[in-house]
Amino acid sequence: MKLDRRPYTPWVLRALVAASLLALIGCGVGSTSSPYVVARQPTLPSDAPSVRFVFAGDGHAHDQVEEGGEGDPLAGIAPLLASPDIFFFNHDGAFGEAESDCPGFVPGAALWSRPETARWFARAPLNVAGLANNHVLDCGEAGVPATVEALTAQGILTLGAGATLDEACEGRVVRVGETSVAFLAYHAFQDDLGGAGPDTAGAATWNGCKGPERIAALSAAGHLVVVSLHLHLGPSWTARTHPENRAIVEQALDAGADIVI
Repeated sequence: MKLDRRPYTPWVLRALVAASLLALIGCGVGSTSSPYVVARQPTLPSDAPSVRFVFAGDGHAHDQVEEGGEGDPLAGIAPLLASPDIFFFNHDGAFGEAESDCPGFVPGAALWSRPETARWFARAPLNVAGLANNHVLDCGEAGVPATVEALTAQGILTLGAGATLDEACEGRVVRVGETSVAFLAYHAFQDDLGGAGPDTAGAATWNGCKGPERIAALSAAGHLVVVSLHLHLGPSWTARTHPENRAIVEQALDAGADIVI
């Protein structure tokens, strides 16, 4: 991990959120994972305005469907969700009305849930869902707009998936107090495994969207840039990060990202 490799402008020093960053360990819904959060760490002035984030790894409400659960699937970690300005999570799955509509990208491994379960993810004043992952097409191409619609109906911003690659590549820029935050989300392995095409729905891909160029443009515009990368390169559930994963994270930092998840 390399930090502080570029000079910070006074604006970035005031806006940078590293002093108030909270990494959420798992999100308690269906299948979960803990996000790795890499942030640049300059010394901040004591009067610097801050933005408090909670970042969650892969999460979905599929178990709520299977078990018929009606309770809050995030109740066990509610204290961690009590005070962020922004809750960002990777929604690793799709919303659909019936299992028959959601075969999954791997047969028998569909992570789908009903649209009404989206309400459990609206936890903060501002909620952002990254959809750039290998399960976004678990309910087929029709599941992409259905997933966006279900989350949007709960006031949750979405990014990282769309009806076409151009649409999927679009980021989100929000303002919290004095801080302008730009979010980007990319599916960063095997573009053909859930990635959107010129005329087909799916996830934003690191290569297809030219991730470094988009990061550089948003950084140059003065935004605090947060990048979510969905990485499955190399073996899963290991103690060491795969070198290819580290290389992509380094590319994002070199391009100007301030926080990489």
